[in-house]
Amino acid sequence: MRYVLHDGGSVSWPILAVIVLLAAALQTVAGFGFALLVMPVLTLLLGIKTAAPLVAVVGFVLYAVNLLRYRRGLVWRETLQLLLPALAGVLVGVLALRTLDENLIKGVLGVVLVAYALFALLKPALPPLHSTVWAYPVGFLARLPGRSTRQGRR
Repeated sequence: MRYVLHDGGSVSWPILAVIVLLAAALQTVAGFGFALLVMPVLTLLLGIKTAAPLVAVVGFVLYAVNLLRYRRGLVWRETLQLLLPALAGVLVGVLALRTLDENLIKGVLGVVLVAYALFALLKPALPPLHSTVWAYPVGFLARLPGRSTRQGRR
């Protein structure tokens, strides 16, 4: 069975499944990376408007399984501080996905990926945070691109 790509080509379902399974294995082993790996590849193959919901559904299942596995180590107080702003970021991201041009979203995704790669490569020293007030903007910003492009952490 073949899937027609957004550029008119086609790809078989097993190839898509292998891409998703490799990204899921990375997420399970490293604790992050599912959307970081799978979203750019599937966006190139399927287009952002198809890839984002597909990755969202698969990512939700993967994150739910990992949440159940690691639930004893979860710090609920810190999690709840991130939850409300993260939900707001999800709403803004969904709105952005529905209203913004696909090329603009792809451009933002590219900038985010390059910025993250540079950050990981350079490993800048970050000052310690002494206030939890940073949880709110960080929670919002973490889910904004995560929902609009499904490029986000669990």
